[in-house]
This record gives sequence, C-alpha cells and structure tokens, in this order.
Amino acid sequence: MADNAEQIAELEALQNLGATSVSVDGMSASVSQEWIARRLRELRAADDNQADQRPIASTIDLSGA
Repeated sequence: MADNAEQIAELEALQNLGATSVSVDGMSASVSQEWIARRLRELRAADDNQADQRPIASTIDLSGA
C-alpha cells in the first residue's frame, strides 16, 4: 500500500508558493512548476488513499454515431 501523503503535502506547499528554487543549509535545488504538477499527478495516481478520485482524463464521443 502506497501512502504518499507526506510527499504530496510537501509538493503542494512548494507549488502553492510558486517557488522555482529551494535553498536549505547552503544546498540549493531548482525545479519547474511543470515538473511539480507532473510529479503530484504521479503520486496521487499511485496513492491508495486517493483511489476514490475521478480519472485525470476521459473521452466523450459527440459524433452522434
């Protein structure tokens, strides 16, 4: 059972800040907001606690056939 709640919370906090770089104890790292969003989608898809959510994408046939 995968529980990614801690990682999801950390990435959501980083995403909400809009930060593109982080510096801790003299070490720094740069990330893009696109990477953060992609990683959040991956973690949420693999998280057992969020299995009740709707799928990310679906298709609708509007052709009438």
